[in-house]
Amino acid sequence: MKTFKRFSRFLLILIAILSPFLNAYSQNSENFDKPVKTDLPLGDWTVSFHSYQGEDFLDVPAVVSSVTSRKGAVEKFSLVNISNKPIKALKVRWMIYESEDRSKISAEGRTRQLRFVSPFLPGIKGNISFAVVSMLDVEKALGKSDLSRKNILIDIVVDWVEFSDGSSWDKSEGNFRDINYEISSKMTFSLNCAKQKCEGSPSTTVVGGVVYRCGSSTLNENCTNSSNAESCTNTSCNSSGGGGTDLPTEPVEN
Repeated sequence: MKTFKRFSRFLLILIAILSPFLNAYSQNSENFDKPVKTDLPLGDWTVSFHSYQGEDFLDVPAVVSSVTSRKGAVEKFSLVNISNKPIKALKVRWMIYESEDRSKISAEGRTRQLRFVSPFLPGIKGNISFAVVSMLDVEKALGKSDLSRKNILIDIVVDWVEFSDGSSWDKSEGNFRDINYEISSKMTFSLNCAKQKCEGSPSTTVVGGVVYRCGSSTLNENCTNSSNAESCTNTSCNSSGGGGTDLPTEPVEN
């Protein structure tokens, strides 16, 4: 009888100790299969982010060579200074299309001024970590909360530059002429271009709510997907690819 009482007392103590852990496990088990909550637009849309590859893509001081996206937003982009001058600051324009032929810009916008901590020198290739545009911007620009069956394509391009000598250039004023042709001549079409693009679509199973895959593209670009499909990089075959050194910048109000 005494042995039974001792065992009962031990069992009650053990239950009291383990109770918080059992409750936590139960709560986690209940939440395990719940969908990931995000602030992304509704619908079964897809989105892809690209470097601008129009006929005049080299008529700028700095060419965007790759675009990395995560969670339905640009996370980072690479660019090359093909001008003859160090660049002090720049702005990036984004353009939204709803068809592969890019015959019509549905909406567009421009970032704040991004000022380099150190001058961006001619011939240098580097990376800027900055959220240029996201699906929330698309939702706002198109004025729609439900983007069902929308295939969104977004191009980004440098369209304003301030040089270290105080001069500036704006794409709206015409094509840039002070190109370093030795640098720009290296930015030629690659025969090994897969012509694939990163496509993001809503998902309830990944962190950030957007899963990526590589799909076919009409542009000269390659797709590099991450191992967990939560981020993806489109690299232009016309602009020496991505990579290079990190280029710290400070956003400045216009």
